[in-house]
Amino acid sequence: MKRVLFIAVMIPLSLQLTAQSVSTLQDTARIYTEVDVNPKFPGGLKAFDSYIDSNSVKILKADHTSGIVIALVLIERDGKVTMPKIVKSLTHATDSAAIYLLNNSPLWKPAFKNGLPVRSRWPAVVRFNGAQYTQGENNTEGKIIKPKYVEVTVDEPNPQNSVDPKKIYKMYEQAPEFPGGIEKFALYLKQNFNLPPNSNGIKGRVILSFVVELDGSLTDVRVARGLSPDIDKEAIRVISKGPKWHPGIWNSKPVRIAFLTHIDMPINP
Repeated sequence: MKRVLFIAVMIPLSLQLTAQSVSTLQDTARIYTEVDVNPKFPGGLKAFDSYIDSNSVKILKADHTSGIVIALVLIERDGKVTMPKIVKSLTHATDSAAIYLLNNSPLWKPAFKNGLPVRSRWPAVVRFNGAQYTQGENNTEGKIIKPKYVEVTVDEPNPQNSVDPKKIYKMYEQAPEFPGGIEKFALYLKQNFNLPPNSNGIKGRVILSFVVELDGSLTDVRVARGLSPDIDKEAIRVISKGPKWHPGIWNSKPVRIAFLTHIDMPINP
């Protein structure tokens, strides 16, 4: 998988960068498709099926179609299910019910990457069995006597796999990247960053925010956290005058992405 952020460790007249120094600052927004530990519904697959069975009767009619709906969901770092998208449809009613039940499901155990919880894509298989309803008025075990029909609509306003070319996204499937990757980025900084006079001894980190446009150009370059006016100004200059980046990807298409990178400055005396 490609790295998301870059660190440039600067000393007077030189810059050094190592693979081990890659920051995880932006990883909280990254969506992983390859993880070390998969996300999991609390209790496992049988518990998930039980959750669907016990709740689908509340929103589907008794004669609903039986079968499988597959939805691609985003499991957040706290286990919340978001952004379900139907990838295998059954009927409009069951598709709508699947979206509703996934959006309202208990918190999952999130995926883990390198020992940390991460956001991840996961295909959720929602099985709809023939509904069974308890007959009669007595309901001492708390079973559902009859279905309570609920009007459910699919809460996906945009067609699947569509992107808005004007929207600035804060999440991505593939991060924007400096051409050539992290090593080329470090080399570019080494060759082009001009250490301002009287900046020796300043230690810390300049965090830069910017938008990576569809064509890879950078706009709205700003200092999110600075060190000194001179260093901040030079950081903006060197990032702004650099080559175009490879744009970020969302739904398999290039999109405008709000991105962060930073430059660490341990200045030797």
